[in-house]
Amino acid sequence: MKDKRKDLGELRIYNDYLRGNELFSSLSAIVVFGPLPKTGVTLIKGGEKTSVPVHESYDSKIGPNSSSQVAVRLSDDQDVFLVVYEQGSDPKRATTWKMLPGIVNELKSVASLPKEYLVIEKYTDLFSLLFPDTKPDHRIQRLPGMQDRDTFYGFLKATGEWNPEGVNIKISHPVYCGGEGTRESSRKQKAEYLGAPFEREQDRLFFLIEDNAVYLKHPYDADFGTFSGSKSFEGTLEIIDGGGKTIVTTKDQFKGWER
Repeated sequence: MKDKRKDLGELRIYNDYLRGNELFSSLSAIVVFGPLPKTGVTLIKGGEKTSVPVHESYDSKIGPNSSSQVAVRLSDDQDVFLVVYEQGSDPKRATTWKMLPGIVNELKSVASLPKEYLVIEKYTDLFSLLFPDTKPDHRIQRLPGMQDRDTFYGFLKATGEWNPEGVNIKISHPVYCGGEGTRESSRKQKAEYLGAPFEREQDRLFFLIEDNAVYLKHPYDADFGTFSGSKSFEGTLEIIDGGGKTIVTTKDQFKGWER
């Protein structure tokens, strides 16, 4: 994002980029605490040649939606793994192999930090770029998506008062919509586990929840629908925990998604 030299407000999320280049890949990396799934993830070891199975769910050949996952064990005596996920048409998974060493080195640098170090101190550049003011206990940012299906991201101050497992988003209005960022079942599927921070009262936890749509009650599509309406309404945006408890509440402008 920094290389694009754009204000965050000018950025939009599109899905066309996956079709634009035959071998384009998108990449994500997570650290998993606990056993790996029995299928779908390839465990690799340093110094060994290996290949990565590429899975395709929608077509008979590898395409933009094809995915692969490789894992690297990070601990000799505990189940802690780095999992790198790649989506795209490249059967060789060149992006995975190119990015993997840098991700591992970054994790090494984090592991070697003093225990007193905080996220805000380690990732000062990132906080300055995404959150110019890091003083609040929480921050919510919004990236507009196609057809008013938006992504919300931010950070929360770690406290013992809410459950970090199952954090997700709720959008509501007393008249126009009934409290959804997507359908309730889908909202729960997108919920995130933010992890257990080392210094609970001092650290910050990131969240990023994609593809949030407001489903309007009948007949309000005519006013606020993505395709039918021209106006927006002020709704309540809540970050809620795994038990449905509200962590943060704010107001924002919304339109409704229409089929």
